Amino acid sequence: MGVSQDEESDSLLNKRRGKKTEAERASKAPAKPDPNELADELAQLKLKFEKLRRLQADDADAIYAEQIKALEERDKASQRIVVNLKAELKSRSISLQQLQEKEKRIQELEKQNSLVEDKIERLLQDHAVLSAKLETARNIGKIPSNNSKATASSSASKEFSQHRENLYSDLCGLIVVNVKSDEDGGIEYDCLSTGKNGALHFKLQLDAEDDEDQVDDDGPYFTYNPMLERGRDERLIAVLPPIFRDEMNFKRTRGVDFYLQLMQSLQSS
Repeated sequence: MGVSQDEESDSLLNKRRGKKTEAERASKAPAKPDPNELADELAQLKLKFEKLRRLQADDADAIYAEQIKALEERDKASQRIVVNLKAELKSRSISLQQLQEKEKRIQELEKQNSLVEDKIERLLQDHAVLSAKLETARNIGKIPSNNSKATASSSASKEFSQHRENLYSDLCGLIVVNVKSDEDGGIEYDCLSTGKNGALHFKLQLDAEDDEDQVDDDGPYFTYNPMLERGRDERLIAVLPPIFRDEMNFKRTRGVDFYLQLMQSLQSS
């Protein structure tokens, strides 16, 4: 039997409707994100984050510098007053009452001067701690990531590391600024320990383990190297025992004893 014209028209109409429905479905389907656009957006976000972090560090340094400058000016002014008063006492013949008043004033100024010097030392210590924490945060943030899963895992790892560093600092005043491995398998720890007597910057070099260390219960050795500077660490040098002023070696198993003695030196009055 032949196909009628009406049937042919219906068949063509149905085909056109099918094509139209497929086109509508294709137009309604969500567009796939462009990897290049996502990479550009991620790069822009990283640039903004880095800019904000630099601004924060610059602002902190500027505020710290202003505080130090103001305290140093007050310190110099107090010293000038003390010198002038002492010179006046020597050059003039004054009554006993005036002498006592001026001596009392000198004592007050010397006390204020001592307080200002203590405050400067505390600010220097706080600045050293903040700088160490900032450097630690930067070192933790240098881990690269190429996709969203890696980014999430990296963020969790950074957060865990930061919490751990904060716990070390809060409990025992220890900040691990950086960790490096050498070609022989040894590890170098860049550390900062804080206490009432100041902040001590030092490095610990841990020797690489070998087959002999597996037999020897004592294991590898630490090398302690203090990063002391004359002028900056005068007060700290005065209270530190001689063994902590110079380089020394000790067994890894004696690490706890070493750090307990170091903390006692930093905290003792």
